[in-house]
Amino acid sequence: MPGITVNPDWRDMPGREKIEMFLDTASQVGLACCIGAVVIGGAAMGIGRASGAGQASSRGLAMVLGGGGGAVLILLAPALIGWASG
Repeated sequence: MPGITVNPDWRDMPGREKIEMFLDTASQVGLACCIGAVVIGGAAMGIGRASGAGQASSRGLAMVLGGGGGAVLILLAPALIGWASG
């Protein structure tokens, strides 16, 4: 409709600082979990290959790839959101 504009503004929103702090903390916790998955997956992969347990080795590889992919996604999320909304 002409004459009606909706322009939500993030700068004047009440509680903006707490939301930003929560999102920053959540991204850091998620990144730490991804790094933990990579480390534990690497250990499972190494133990699985050393002991000849192929299933443990393949699950370890999946953890390494999943943790690495999650870490990359967390690090690129701000740029992806900016690209999608811009």
